[in-house]
Amino acid sequence: MSSPHVIALSYSIATTCIPDSNIATRLIIDGNEDYHFRAISGNYQFHTHSVSGFLYLNAGLHQIQVQYRTPGNFTAIPFGDWNIGSLQINY
Repeated sequence: MSSPHVIALSYSIATTCIPDSNIATRLIIDGNEDYHFRAISGNYQFHTHSVSGFLYLNAGLHQIQVQYRTPGNFTAIPFGDWNIGSLQINY
């Protein structure tokens, strides 16, 4: 970005965990976690996280990641309606 901006950011994940388990997600911006964008759900087979908010970012390049953690297992299925994730950024 050539100048500072307030951005709208959202991410979502929809997955199944086998066996029934928990899943935690978080947002990492330039190597640092923004705790406002955490989500956790537990001891279920089906999980859906949808997290959104606003951020102020300085001018320049930024690295934004969504990370997850689970002791369960799931397989990503491209273009499916489950086991997918998305990240959307608007400024």
